[in-house]
Amino acid sequence: MKIGYSYYLTVEEEHQFLSQNCDLVISGNKNLTEKESFMMILDKFQTDEIILYSLESIGCKYTLIQLGQLIKEVIERKIIIQFIHGDLGNAEHAQLYFSIVLSLAEREERARELQKNAKLINNRKRQLPGRPSIGDQMIRAIQHSCWNENMSIREVAFKYNVSVGAVHKYSKRTGGKSDK
Repeated sequence: MKIGYSYYLTVEEEHQFLSQNCDLVISGNKNLTEKESFMMILDKFQTDEIILYSLESIGCKYTLIQLGQLIKEVIERKIIIQFIHGDLGNAEHAQLYFSIVLSLAEREERARELQKNAKLINNRKRQLPGRPSIGDQMIRAIQHSCWNENMSIREVAFKYNVSVGAVHKYSKRTGGKSDK
């Protein structure tokens, strides 16, 4: 059975499908995404010949990687897809196009993975911005100022360029003058 499919079916496409002797012409299910709708067609008519007007018949919102995943799915399922418009109407051109798209999609996936890994490594090397850690020596100095120099929490925070919360945290034992 020949199935004509286009997510955004136009009158011209429908006429072309009928001229190609399609037994059934189906427009994409607009309640589903382009991918979901096309996958539903592949599931339902996997033993039939699927005719597409052009590559855009499966949808226009695919990234290269997503398109590669769809093509891989079609190839793995051994589904016969033919195009009736443009250069992809020639079966040899379609196969060449599919292999090129698959190669580019795989290359893009590898490049994204490498970029992601490089970004993680760079972030680890340069320590992302945030509050600097307070070392043991600084903690002892804060405690000494609070407990022995009778300074307020705010004065100690200003003196050591740390937050009031940090001074409060490290001066919990009695000895420091309060801010009241």
